[in-house]
Amino acid sequence: MVNASGTITAQYVYEPYGVEEPWNTSSNPYRYTGRRLEPEWGIFHYRARYYDPALGRFLETDPVLYADQMNLYAYVGSNPLNMTDPTGQQSVGCEVCSASLARDGLNEEQIEVVQGMYSTLSIEGTHAALDVVGMTEPFGAVADVANAALYLAEGDFENASISGAALIPAVGSAATAGRLALNGADAARTTLRVGDHAGESIPARGSGRNFSSQERAEIDRIGRDSGCHTCGATDPGTTSGHHILDHQPVSSLNDSGSAQRLYPHSLNCSRRQGGEATAELARRRREPEGGE
Repeated sequence: MVNASGTITAQYVYEPYGVEEPWNTSSNPYRYTGRRLEPEWGIFHYRARYYDPALGRFLETDPVLYADQMNLYAYVGSNPLNMTDPTGQQSVGCEVCSASLARDGLNEEQIEVVQGMYSTLSIEGTHAALDVVGMTEPFGAVADVANAALYLAEGDFENASISGAALIPAVGSAATAGRLALNGADAARTTLRVGDHAGESIPARGSGRNFSSQERAEIDRIGRDSGCHTCGATDPGTTSGHHILDHQPVSSLNDSGSAQRLYPHSLNCSRRQGGEATAELARRRREPEGGE
């Protein structure tokens, strides 16, 4: 941010979903994508609804329902590097780079299909859907090429290689089934409790996300020592290299107001927590404790 004379007065550095690293104490209320920050809670007002950058999810359902995407809480189709949502109602921007997919051998029709899937599903959901289609004739080869292209665009060379191997009939089904099994095992690690990889933790001052620099530094130290408390990754996967601070019990599910502690979280686990917390809240509404 600059003043009228062009002098820099404040600088802001964000991870893809808007987590600010390091936290800037400037009084400027307009931060990530130009939306207004609610500093006490660490969330942004996107006009139609509020957005939590740590979860990478909106906190309310989309007011236009399914007109934008199938996941009513998702932020820009899980593709914040190429899209934005200035009103909280409609994602805008290039979803998947057509030129990148074309270089990987997809024709215009195939690119259109992949971009459509990318806009309505999460990145993980798109890959899972293509994995299943890849095991079905006569569409398997196209799906495997599309999946490999998406993995390459995301820099995931290991899974790109598996998708490429799936093009070979003798090993294709085994390769795809193996990845589906790995994805299923990953999903079994819930983010809604203290994980099996948890080491040290620090007390949370509250449920807000206005963390101090000392708290952030301590969680980074713990993350380097023991990794993400859910998956154990010592590399958090953030562009800044900092771990995300995770409240346990999860704030949105802590109805009893129990004391919370902070643990290091990887970017992938933090994103997944948003979906798991939403699903758990929906389950509680359907099956209230002590209800029929």
